Amino acid sequence: MSKEHRDYVLIKELYHCSPKELDEQSEFILDLHFKMLQEERKNDYIEQKRAEQKAKMQSLSNKK
Repeated sequence: MSKEHRDYVLIKELYHCSPKELDEQSEFILDLHFKMLQEERKNDYIEQKRAEQKAKMQSLSNKK
C-alpha cells in the first residue's frame, strides 16, 4: 500500500485533519496507527462472521 493511500485512510478515519497536519506526525506513529486500524478492521470482520455463523446455527436448531 502506498504512503498516499495510508495517509488518506488515516485522515479520513482516524485523525480527521488536513494533510499538512498529518505531515507533522512521525512516519513511525503513522505506520503504527495504520497497523492498529487494520487489526481493528480484521477483528471486526471476524466478529461479524462469528455472529453470522451463530445466527445461522440458531436458525437451524430452531427448525428442528
